[in-house]
Amino acid sequence: MSKAIELLKDRISLEVSEMESHMALIQSSIEKGQHSIHMLTDYVRQYSEKLAFMGQCTAVDELTPHTISGTELKAHNQFAGKLMSALAAQVRQNETNKAYLRQAAENLKHLKLKQKTLEQLLARREAVLEEKQLRRAQKELDELANGRYARTLLLKSAEGRLA
Repeated sequence: MSKAIELLKDRISLEVSEMESHMALIQSSIEKGQHSIHMLTDYVRQYSEKLAFMGQCTAVDELTPHTISGTELKAHNQFAGKLMSALAAQVRQNETNKAYLRQAAENLKHLKLKQKTLEQLLARREAVLEEKQLRRAQKELDELANGRYARTLLLKSAEGRLA
């Protein structure tokens, strides 16, 4: 029975290691996602500033080289929309990864609790077995001592009859 418990404990230890590795990968993905969010946010800000600058140039003088046509403005707006969509998708993905990380942390907590419980169970079983062995050894010593005592009494009684 304790062999099965030992195997179960080993399997859970392996699951704990795998879960910790999985969590490290998720954490790395979250950090990369945060970096992507910051990069996209900066790019969206710079692109919006560029678009605003171009719009100001158009309003001031339609003949300057910075003017943009309605078609170009529409293309810029579409690209800005795609940038915002990409940013929103990255934020959603990061939130999903954070949820996965929270769930993995909860699973790891449960696995470690199982692991600790199995270790305690094994320790109790070993203590019980050790106690049984000690009692068995003590019983053997008691029986051996009783046998010697009985032989001693017999010898003394035999000596008393001979004398």
